[in-house]
Amino acid sequence: MKICKNCGHENLEGSLFCESCGASLAEETNAANQSENPQAETSETTELHTENSVEEEVQETSEAERNDSADSLEEKSEEMTEPVFEATDGETSESATEATTDDKTESQETAVPDETKETPVADSAVENGQADQGTEAPEQKTSSTAKTSTGTFSKKQLTIGAIVVAVLLLLFAGYKYGTSVYTSEKQVETFVQAIKDKDSKALVALMITDDDNLEITESSVKPLIKYFNGNKKALAEMKKEMKQNLRTYNLEMKKSGKKFLVFDNYKVEVYPVYPEVSTNQKGTIISVNDKKYTTTKKDKFKEELGPFVPGTYTFSATAKNLTESNESKEETYDLFNVADTEIDLTFAVMTIPIESNIDDAKIFVDGKEAGQLKDGEGEVGPLVWHEGLTIQLTSGSGDKELKSEAYEVDEWEYSDEYDSEYDYPLYLDFDVLDSYDIEYAIDDFYYEVEDAVIESNKYDKELLGKYFKDGTKNESFKKIDEYITSSREKNKKNEFDGVWFYVEVKKVTPLENDQYEIDYEVSYHNYGSKVEDVTYKYTGVKVTAIEDDSYSIDFEFIDLGDGGKKVEN
Repeated sequence: MKICKNCGHENLEGSLFCESCGASLAEETNAANQSENPQAETSETTELHTENSVEEEVQETSEAERNDSADSLEEKSEEMTEPVFEATDGETSESATEATTDDKTESQETAVPDETKETPVADSAVENGQADQGTEAPEQKTSSTAKTSTGTFSKKQLTIGAIVVAVLLLLFAGYKYGTSVYTSEKQVETFVQAIKDKDSKALVALMITDDDNLEITESSVKPLIKYFNGNKKALAEMKKEMKQNLRTYNLEMKKSGKKFLVFDNYKVEVYPVYPEVSTNQKGTIISVNDKKYTTTKKDKFKEELGPFVPGTYTFSATAKNLTESNESKEETYDLFNVADTEIDLTFAVMTIPIESNIDDAKIFVDGKEAGQLKDGEGEVGPLVWHEGLTIQLTSGSGDKELKSEAYEVDEWEYSDEYDSEYDYPLYLDFDVLDSYDIEYAIDDFYYEVEDAVIESNKYDKELLGKYFKDGTKNESFKKIDEYITSSREKNKKNEFDGVWFYVEVKKVTPLENDQYEIDYEVSYHNYGSKVEDVTYKYTGVKVTAIEDDSYSIDFEFIDLGDGGKKVEN
């Protein structure tokens, strides 16, 4: 062992510096090397001699240290309570210190063999002629070592202490980090980010509920994700209110146990919704987000469905028994109220009467043929109303096809579910002249004939010829001209007193280029009893009729169809 001259600390062999005070041990090493020789004394005598020398040096060093700095002495020996006196007249210096610690005593006993404690002292006393001093030497060594070693730690102790401090610092840092991370505000941020990322798995881990009937799954939270990703303003409002520990959108941040047994754990509590669904057709399939939920067993169905996680849902009803084709009704709702959420899937059933200015027009419902008019009248139904229900009429086909306006029916207009005031028909006219317009134009022509058959009135063939295509050259005009000429002769002979005509258009079929094919009857009512009354029916008559901006009609006959046949009474 190497004894430090500065503080008396025992160091391991080979040490260059003192483990206690850091002083150099090189001088002790050189001195030991110089004293070595082949005929060296026994190891016990050498060790005792070395110890005595060290003790003397320690005494001198201790004296200097006490004179230089009292504070330094206190740091190195906390247990020292009384001053150390210098030895005089051959007496050994003694320190009034407290008892040396068990560790130091054991260390000294280990360093000095048992024989050294007694026998070397006597030998040293004989050799030096100072038996009294030799007897006190071991005590002086022990006292000095205790003094200088008190308050110091071994390398092993320092290492353990450093590890303990490091662990404590790590635990403290972890605690501070945990208190900043595991907070209600941070959990709100995490929840909102999961919604933005559409991370249904993360949302499931963040949500809880007290409702035993509600299952929070990746599928059940998708309506919540859909709503907030389509409503950024609502998402910001939810985030703000949730950070204020408010219940918002049927969601609320609440404590839920502990995290790592230390930090408060927060989760989002979900308050589910139970919408009330109603419909009016037996056998209707009720679906939620395209997933079949239930089938109605009676016409008047009203039932609470759920529970559902708040969000956007699409409810649909498909009625199999209503019409030949399955009728469906679909409604989308944002569900956030715990109660009082009503889903109306009632079918509005209606029968619609229709009239038109084309007698045999075909009826189309939502682009599909559903019936045909007869004499300009008809009806369609029963129909199940839906958003965008459209009625339209067509006439002709191909390039000659005509279409009426497309009329979009309101739910309340003809529905059996409402006290509808719509008792009158739905009028769907074509952008063509109707039978009344054509009839009015033909009446004008026959008024001219009424004047022309009176012999005293001027008969202007060219003027009357304007009612025919190609004028007086038209073959149909020639037949009318023959009738007028014959009647004027009879009137001149007083065999005919005059005539008035009653025209009734029976059918109008629009053709291309403002042309129409019509059927009409005209009755000849003769004044007096000299000529009997007669009625003629014209079929397949082709005419051109154009209405100008002043609502006047430019009209002309192309031909008279079958030429007219007498109607037998």
